[in-house]
Amino acid sequence: PKGWFSTQVGITVGTPAYMAPEQITGKPTSFSSDIYSLGVLLHELLTLVHYLDGKDSIDALVEGVLHDSPVVPTFLSKRGQCPVPAELNWFVDRCLQKNPKKRYVSVDEMLHRLDLRAQGIIPVQCPMTLVKRVTLATGRFSERHPIVTFALFFGALPATLGLAVWSILSR
Repeated sequence: PKGWFSTQVGITVGTPAYMAPEQITGKPTSFSSDIYSLGVLLHELLTLVHYLDGKDSIDALVEGVLHDSPVVPTFLSKRGQCPVPAELNWFVDRCLQKNPKKRYVSVDEMLHRLDLRAQGIIPVQCPMTLVKRVTLATGRFSERHPIVTFALFFGALPATLGLAVWSILSR
């Protein structure tokens, strides 16, 4: 609903669709409230749709802010749009926690997490992030030790082929 995504008269200053749960209920706000709002914006940028799109009244919007959990960005990819990396799903999810204590403490902490990702350091939070972390670590090892990587690859290749031939012949 177009009208619900702009600042409303008579309630706490801000755009209701981007307010943190504590803010929309008039409770004290903190940096954590801004992090929630930033998370809503990041989710929207990654999915090209607001997570409360379709709410048709201010009451429905407030109910959504208080109780609806955003769909993981990966599952909202549009045709022609690349899927959202798993580590960004976890990043946005932490921003959008309903409990302010479960969100990032500060924007500096958020930036630190993004810097780690840029360096290829991905926290393991699901099978996909485990695979990415191992893959990136393997790539870094290969770059630092090309001779060892070459020897391991060409040592493992004949062993694998030999095992495959032995398996076929032993049937």
